[in-house]
Amino acid sequence: MYLIGLGDGSDDLYPSWAECDKILIPVHFSDPEHFILLTLNLDEQRVLVYDSLKGCLKKGQLEAVFKNLSDNLPLYLKAIDYFNKKQDSQIVDYYENREDVELMIEDAPYVPMQSGGHGDCGVWVCLHMERIVFGWDQIDNIGDPKKAAKDYRIRMARTFFRARFDTQEPPPPEDPEDPKVVN
Repeated sequence: MYLIGLGDGSDDLYPSWAECDKILIPVHFSDPEHFILLTLNLDEQRVLVYDSLKGCLKKGQLEAVFKNLSDNLPLYLKAIDYFNKKQDSQIVDYYENREDVELMIEDAPYVPMQSGGHGDCGVWVCLHMERIVFGWDQIDNIGDPKKAAKDYRIRMARTFFRARFDTQEPPPPEDPEDPKVVN
């Protein structure tokens, strides 16, 4: 598993992890081909798992990701200078002098299950990331998951086509709860 770099805040597009409440980590598995989303809350030592196709991974695959994360997190935090940037000394004390950490792993609430093997897991990862970043309520009543994934693909395409490529600022996403949004 490769964690996304630049967690030190050295790039304007990526804030320092010391400034973040949650770190979003998309994880790809190649056999079987599948994406999930992890949200890491360093303050709570907690990981939420967003998996739209529960049960498709082989035994031990998810546990290997958590072990890798637990074993390497203190080293990664040191590499991005987290300990000097984080204002909360209790949090720094927890992570700084450990070789590995114990993370509480939980399934995220209200994760819709994709319908069959339609390749929608990446779409669901993007959908959950958008909702988390913009503070929208988690999905708890989406109706038909296949239709919801198709509608979100259309919304993503519209967002990309509306974007102006000569600026660094993307247009704000459409709120899926807004009645003006046509799916």
